[in-house]
Amino acid sequence: MVVINDIVYGQIEVTDQVLIELMASAPLQRLKLIDQHGARPMVTTGARVNRYDHCVGVMLLLRKLGATVEEQVAGLLHDVPHTAFSHVIDYVFTDNNNEHSFHENYFEKMVMESEIPGILKKYGVDVHRVINESLFSLLERGLPDLCADRLDYSFRDFMAFNNGDDGRCARFVSHLIVHNGEIIFDDMDVALEYAKHYLWMDKSQWSTYSSVAAYQFLGECIKRALEIKVLTFDDLFLTDDVVLAKLRESTDEVIQDNLAYLVPTLKVEVVSAEEADISSMAKLRFVNPKVLGPERVVSLVGDLYPQMLEKVEDRRKAIEKGIFLRVVSK
Repeated sequence: MVVINDIVYGQIEVTDQVLIELMASAPLQRLKLIDQHGARPMVTTGARVNRYDHCVGVMLLLRKLGATVEEQVAGLLHDVPHTAFSHVIDYVFTDNNNEHSFHENYFEKMVMESEIPGILKKYGVDVHRVINESLFSLLERGLPDLCADRLDYSFRDFMAFNNGDDGRCARFVSHLIVHNGEIIFDDMDVALEYAKHYLWMDKSQWSTYSSVAAYQFLGECIKRALEIKVLTFDDLFLTDDVVLAKLRESTDEVIQDNLAYLVPTLKVEVVSAEEADISSMAKLRFVNPKVLGPERVVSLVGDLYPQMLEKVEDRRKAIEKGIFLRVVSK
């Protein structure tokens, strides 16, 4: 048995040996050295979130909601293929920038070339099923639905960015239920509060201008490093510290010029496209939760509160204009 003291869900006992062995495996342990927010920590101070804690958190949330052990395994493994600096890679291979999906292309390879298949076989778990997220409706669903992945990172990021919880994450968790194989809320007021909270996180936390700039600069570093063989493709699947050390050891002027911007004193301002040092496009993230109401009728928050969807549309229009930034100081 392992007792996990999680900042979001509290103290939870895990007795399933397959989960315990997977948490101790090399692919999961590597995720402790992959920051969930890529380049953001380089230009900010404060708490950080690593991919391991998020994966364990997803597994714990699924456990609280009564998911099968198989789905908990899928939740624990879902971020195994993430590259160093997480979604910075989508700024390197820009065909993936809009969907932020580069890492998903390497899920099967990263799992199958590790000790994970052996662990799963020992406990009678089908490796090909647990790497197929489409089979697990609680773990992963498309926007704007709720799923364990989306819920956990929103809770965990809020607590990290705000140096603790003000009670809202615990309240959100306490009102989550499973209905017809889907995670929904059992209280309309809480569902609306969460929808507003998630949109606020998107605008003021996940898409800050300094973070956008940092992703762009670090992406340029890695792209250049691959071009001149400072990094190999396989290096991308190591850890943040290893990749950063290789970049810092390089004498290449382009790499060093871009690294120089990645400091907590970086300041940027919004300008016109013509004046911009950085042009980027943020990813719109929002949720439209379902809620179980009177007489067990399921409704969408957006149907009952259309003003919430109006806020989403305002956000969408702002994003579609693009983000144009100029460096003020570094």
